[in-house]
Amino acid sequence: MQNAGQLTGLDIEGIGSRGEFWILTMQYRRFGKTELNLSVFSLGTMRSLASVSTFKATLAAALDQGINHVETARGYGQSEKLLGQSLQSLSPAQRASLVITT
Repeated sequence: MQNAGQLTGLDIEGIGSRGEFWILTMQYRRFGKTELNLSVFSLGTMRSLASVSTFKATLAAALDQGINHVETARGYGQSEKLLGQSLQSLSPAQRASLVITT
């Protein structure tokens, strides 16, 4: 088991009595040879079988945690449609901060 401070990509405040932990700061890494800095965690949409409202809530929670990378693909069922509908509820600044890969 890793010490909380050693978890890759995260700065952790501590681990609670039930094993929960708190993320202080999301870490970012440069994407290949580009100038893009992606969060070390991404929101994968392969299993997006949820409603639009659930997808919007999931996307909002990811943004709140500092995730700026969303991964989707045509073969993931309705994930691209749900993502498109969810992006409409974001502010222009929030949309501009996201990197979407497919």
